[in-house]
Amino acid sequence: MDRRDSAGFYVVDALALSQTSRKPRHLESRMRQRQQDDSPEQTTPDAVLANRQAIIDARRAKLASKLTHIREAVTTTKQRQTKDITRKRSLLNKSLKVAERNRNRILQDQVRQCAENNEKAKEVAAQQRQLSEERRIGRRLALEERLRAHAARRQKFLALPKKAFLQDVSRQHDAASTIQKWMRTVAIRVLIMPLATDFSLTIDTVRKMPFQKTMLMLQDKTLIQKTARFVSYLNKASGKNIIRANSANIARIFLSSFFMVCHTSEIFPEMTPQESALLDSANPMLAAFSDLQNLFEPEPPSPSDSINSACEVIHDAISDFWRAFRFYYTSFEAWKRNDTDKMITGMIEHYLQLEKIWHLVGGERPAREEFEPKIKAQQEDVKAQLARIGGADGLSRLEEALQEYTQQIAATSSEDDGAMSVDENQASPSGPSSNRSSRGSVSQARPPASAPDQAGKDAKFSDETMARGSEDLQRVLSSLGSSVSNLELAHEILMDPDFTLSTERLLGSQHVQVQNIARKAFFDSIGERIRNQDYASWLPDLLEEVRKGLLALVPSPTTSKTAYLINESLDSVLILQQAERGLLNPNAHVNFILDIMKQLCAPARDPTLREIRAREDLASKLHGIMDMLELMKLDLANYHLGLLRPFLKVHAKEYETEKFDEAEANGSVTLHNTQAWLQRGFEKVKSLSNSSETTRSDFIVIEAFLETLFSSNTNDLQSTAAPETLKLDTRRLFDLQNQLQAITIVAALLMLTRNFSVVHRNNDNAVEKLKKELFVLLSDSAGTGLDNLVVQVVAAMGDGISPDQRAIVDKMVRKTLSYEDSVYKTIVERTRSVLRSLLRGNPQEVDYDRVGLTAVHSELEKIAVKIAALVQFNSSVHARRYTTMARQLYC
Repeated sequence: MDRRDSAGFYVVDALALSQTSRKPRHLESRMRQRQQDDSPEQTTPDAVLANRQAIIDARRAKLASKLTHIREAVTTTKQRQTKDITRKRSLLNKSLKVAERNRNRILQDQVRQCAENNEKAKEVAAQQRQLSEERRIGRRLALEERLRAHAARRQKFLALPKKAFLQDVSRQHDAASTIQKWMRTVAIRVLIMPLATDFSLTIDTVRKMPFQKTMLMLQDKTLIQKTARFVSYLNKASGKNIIRANSANIARIFLSSFFMVCHTSEIFPEMTPQESALLDSANPMLAAFSDLQNLFEPEPPSPSDSINSACEVIHDAISDFWRAFRFYYTSFEAWKRNDTDKMITGMIEHYLQLEKIWHLVGGERPAREEFEPKIKAQQEDVKAQLARIGGADGLSRLEEALQEYTQQIAATSSEDDGAMSVDENQASPSGPSSNRSSRGSVSQARPPASAPDQAGKDAKFSDETMARGSEDLQRVLSSLGSSVSNLELAHEILMDPDFTLSTERLLGSQHVQVQNIARKAFFDSIGERIRNQDYASWLPDLLEEVRKGLLALVPSPTTSKTAYLINESLDSVLILQQAERGLLNPNAHVNFILDIMKQLCAPARDPTLREIRAREDLASKLHGIMDMLELMKLDLANYHLGLLRPFLKVHAKEYETEKFDEAEANGSVTLHNTQAWLQRGFEKVKSLSNSSETTRSDFIVIEAFLETLFSSNTNDLQSTAAPETLKLDTRRLFDLQNQLQAITIVAALLMLTRNFSVVHRNNDNAVEKLKKELFVLLSDSAGTGLDNLVVQVVAAMGDGISPDQRAIVDKMVRKTLSYEDSVYKTIVERTRSVLRSLLRGNPQEVDYDRVGLTAVHSELEKIAVKIAALVQFNSSVHARRYTTMARQLYC
């Protein structure tokens, strides 16, 4: 259809010409409807509003329909849920009611069951109580029946011998006697069989054992205890013939018989008649013991009438053994009493020796205060041992010996005091007890000194004390091969408070080294001779040397019984004859020597003696004995030095002055070197530009000592060039020289290190550490070279220095330690100046910081103390000579 638009154009509808798009029909219809709706006639605003309103109304209607539907659904759902809740709640209530009914029913059942159980338990308890009461009554009746039977058996056994079954009494062969015999047999078997099974204590076994193993076995505490039980049982069975002694002691006496019988040669090398009788009593006793052991080898018989004969045999064997043992015990006690007498005699000699020592030291107050408690304690100990071993008889013998000694002292003192006038004795203001010790009757018997002559008496007593003490000391030193004089010892003791004797100090280290090498070679060479039983060529001479060494240790080598025993047992002529005839027993002599050494040595040496005794090789034992003799001689020498020390502290100055005056008077000593020595000191004092000091002899002596200590000439302290007044101190001065040189070297190296190392310049701890390390190096006995010091200084500076700096430090250290170096000379002069001020008693003049010796000030002060002590004592001894020589020098 054609139409004309507003512009005047014709619009031709070409719909009829359109072709289907082959889309779904309803879609095509809808699109065609839209095309129709888009026609101009229907697109007016009112139509649009109407259409919009229609759409909105349609939507509202639709929404209202949905809301109504939802409300209906919600209501239906709520109604359904309410019905379900109501139904479930009803079901729950029903279930709770059922559960409550069930619970109540169960509780009622449990209460009922408990009540029934309780009733049943009461019934069972009542039944048990009744049953227990019946059983208790039954046991009581049975026990009463057993007690009646036991009482009847006891009354029957009381009629038979019990412990004293070894007594000869009539025995009835009834049941009780049979049981008792069997019980005794079992008891003795239990006691005797372990001795053979556990310890092999039979004659045949012990005879095959070595002596050392036998000694160890018989000293076993368990064996002694079991043996003590055995002998104690038999001792109690002996009735009236009981041995009144401790069972352990009886056991030891019994066990000692095995030593005597099985090792006779070791126990009795030279048998006396009494020892032979003791051995004769031990042999049958051990034979009876062996027979008794053999009877108990099978199992003991059961208690019956058939064992009466066996028990009788065992009873007779026990009786035979005990009779033999009692005879042996009596013989042993007699032999022991003889040995006890010897021990008592030795103890009395020891007590008197202590009394003699007190007589030597009791006159001086320092010695009295030092030694009186020690001597008194030792004497009380000897008294206690004497009372334990010898009883009242031993103490009475001691009192008799003390009275005899007191009379000797009184007689000697009366002879010494005979020259005193009656007026002088009457003039004593202190009376007869002014200087008396409170040490008992012996001390009271010592004659006191009167007050006016006390000084003279003290000097006389000191001379006597020095003579007596030095006599024993020189005897010991001569046995050591030393030629040290009393004057040298006195000087060393006074100058060195810790001075002790040693073989190196007495003989020299080289001599000791050569001696040790020679001794070792000798004992190595005699091994082959020992294996060939060749003793005659060397053992008598060696034992003669041992004899002399032992005699040097005996307090009274000419009168004591110990010395007599040593001379008799170590007779070289008899030993040579025995060796030539093949009768020599060297082990017996070695054991004797070790026994004597144990008596003479200090307790601290006992472990060494036990170690020597335990050695198997004879050569090794003899070597150990020779070494031990040297140590014991040194111990005794140091002991005598300790006794002399208090006297020397008081009288050393007078003693040394007197000896030097005697040497000067007889021309054995001149003073040429001393004059030259003081001349050097005087020149040095004069060079200090203080004229007033040249007139003081003490300053001259101090400067002379400093000249010697700081001298670089090694010949100044040689025996020919040393001052005569310093002969006894050359070794000490040489040591002081080395110490001063070490201090000077350390001070120089510390000063150099501070200049090169910033760490040491600001850290005192680092300086102190380096100082200690340097002193350790310089004190090395093997010697420290310059290279060692250089390495130590460089190492102390750390890794912070370059190789060039290391080379410079090396060069500076070597230059500084040169004696010609100006720095070293300056430090030496400063060290000498510090010592000069300290020795003159002017420590306030010393400024360690100013002289650069702060790091070593403690070492300087310590060595100054040593030098001052030496200077002071030397000046006090030779004051008159030094004053005279000094006056000659400045006049």
